[in-house]
Amino acid sequence: MSMDRTTDRASAAPTETGVNEPLSNDSILVRWAPALRHDYFRWYLIGHLLSVIGGWMQDAGLRWYVQVLTKEVGSEQWLGITGAMAALPIIIFSPLGGALADRLPKRLLIAATQSADMALAFSLGLLVWFDVLPMAWVLVFAVLHGSFLAFDIPARQSFAIEMVGRSDLMSAIGLNSTIFNLGRLIGPMSAGIAMFAGGVIARQAMDWGVTPPGTMDPTRAGVAACFFLNGFSFLGLILLLIFLPTPAKEGNGPPAVVPRGRSLNLMEGFQTVMARRQSLGLLACLLLFLLAGGSYTTLLPALADYVLQTNERGYSLLLTANGLGSVAGALIVASAHHLRNRRVLIMAGLASVALGVVATAASNNLFLACLSLFITGAGVILFLASANSTIQLSVPDRVRGRVMSVWVAVFGIGMPLGSLLSGYIAVWIGTSQTLWYQGWATWLAVVLAYFVLGNESQEVALPASPPSDTEEIP
Repeated sequence: MSMDRTTDRASAAPTETGVNEPLSNDSILVRWAPALRHDYFRWYLIGHLLSVIGGWMQDAGLRWYVQVLTKEVGSEQWLGITGAMAALPIIIFSPLGGALADRLPKRLLIAATQSADMALAFSLGLLVWFDVLPMAWVLVFAVLHGSFLAFDIPARQSFAIEMVGRSDLMSAIGLNSTIFNLGRLIGPMSAGIAMFAGGVIARQAMDWGVTPPGTMDPTRAGVAACFFLNGFSFLGLILLLIFLPTPAKEGNGPPAVVPRGRSLNLMEGFQTVMARRQSLGLLACLLLFLLAGGSYTTLLPALADYVLQTNERGYSLLLTANGLGSVAGALIVASAHHLRNRRVLIMAGLASVALGVVATAASNNLFLACLSLFITGAGVILFLASANSTIQLSVPDRVRGRVMSVWVAVFGIGMPLGSLLSGYIAVWIGTSQTLWYQGWATWLAVVLAYFVLGNESQEVALPASPPSDTEEIP
């Protein structure tokens, strides 16, 4: 029996391809986000949410561990180095990751990368628990994690179309963004609870004589708990990917996998992008966005401390407002399946970021700053999700993984470079002034998007069948 059905079987009629289409009396959720009508995708979202929450828990725990471990020798520097070591492999290996995504079944490739990350999380937990994780090994684990992401991200980005088909891809990308941003909200909070609970348990264990006094540091126990919980969070998604095959979707055909014995051109993703004016222009918009307003989050701690003169609670409110805005933007994208022209969403997203960052720079109290960051967070997701779906739908299935690796590489280059630039500029001219110029610089991306997209932004009609003899992969 097919894994794909509508919520209400009595109100759905199967098409020639065997895929049930949502009708007017379907559930409200399905009408709002058609990607939810696919059973496999709904289960995938649940597993993905657990994995994302665990990932953000590990990120928060690792940052705190580095802070505690290096506070006597400059923790800020080591936090930056750790982040850079995790980002570097993504830039280097993402073309290879995209190539493998086009050669191998994406479902099994994602299962392999998730399994590797699960083993990494459990290893981190054990090493921290037994107090044998020096800073050098933290950097090694950061490189390994970044390497796994270089293979995981292109596969996951290009896997959505195999779960829901072309017609529901934009809705699926919006829902994936919703899951990611929910995880970004829930994960750090869960990490705080886990670190507190782990510390309490460690103290009680020593008080009750279960472990000798002084042998278990409460901080280490709490951080290790974050790593262990992250390891367990992978299990649901891994089991789904291994044991449940992806159903074929209307308008998509079978997964595009290069036959064995045929060579795979690692650079074909770049070549495809260079040959398509719209895709190349959107990637240019992405890079300009990351170098300008997209790096605003780097300055939020300084904004909270120096400009708004608030404490860590105020800083957490800024992050929460920005995260809630991101969730709102993702929900808008997920429900915008009826829009054939995505130019509106792309330009509205960039304009919202430009306005939001400028308004944040001009804010003189916490409430206004939170409101501005809510708008900014929504705009970020409107742009990223809409641009991502536009590029995916404009390229053939056989190169989608490699094209997505170009997206990942641009992100991997632009995000740290933009953060570095904003930090250095803020030292010279101040936090508010830097945010002000970042906001106005984002308007350049709005203008570029206007000329790149022309009068429309919709998918090019592409055959779902394997490439013909004239389209053979080099």
